[in-house]
Amino acid sequence: LTEDNAKALLKVLFLHRMSWNVNEEERLIILYQQKEKEEVLGGHKDKIIMSLYGKNYLLFWEDKRGNRFLWKKPQRPVSYMDFPFVTQQITKWKPETLELALYLCSEKQQWQNITWEKENYFRYLSNCEDIKIEDRILLRRHLLEFYYEADAGEKLDTILEEMTPFSVTVEERKELLQYLIFRDYYEKAYEFVRLYGPETVDPKILVRICTYMLEENKGDEEELLWYISAAFEKGKYNGATLQYLVEHFRGSS
Repeated sequence: LTEDNAKALLKVLFLHRMSWNVNEEERLIILYQQKEKEEVLGGHKDKIIMSLYGKNYLLFWEDKRGNRFLWKKPQRPVSYMDFPFVTQQITKWKPETLELALYLCSEKQQWQNITWEKENYFRYLSNCEDIKIEDRILLRRHLLEFYYEADAGEKLDTILEEMTPFSVTVEERKELLQYLIFRDYYEKAYEFVRLYGPETVDPKILVRICTYMLEENKGDEEELLWYISAAFEKGKYNGATLQYLVEHFRGSS
């Protein structure tokens, strides 16, 4: 097995056959838990050929009226080849396809079984538009945690540099700001705070961001005063932010 024919083999690796014996107008629906779109097969007289990969899928039979039923017929898909053995041989070249990635990474529904052997496949799926957006977000969070715990700074940076304030969910914000500070992306963290406001940001993070912006003589004066005040009200400050508050606060007391 060589790298070239391994890639060619991937096109047929997950093919399965199954006896059909139903009306040509009826169809088989393959619904993967993580994929955006379903797969529709039909128009066969005696057998049907399909690609099946991963474990999180359901088969449905659709009659000619469009009614769908969970597949409970005695016929079951049969693989053409021993793909567990073949995939073990193929993965040493780390080819990236949706089918192979789902097969290797969907053992657990919550995408938590990331290892360095499979890391590139999880990364591939996190950017794959064929995967549901909620699953891509969850994958991204687990990858960030995985890279952080492994002290893999460069890998962590590749995700952080791609992210924008508009691509982040509410649940991700706190974790993301921590990772940005950890990797010294202070100005990017500042832009996130500008968009979301300081109310939901950890005050310790606010102090670190504001301290950096003060030291670098960057940021808007009124915005910095707002963020520093928000952190101060929650009991978090340092010498630099306290001094700035004293010099710029214009209150009634």
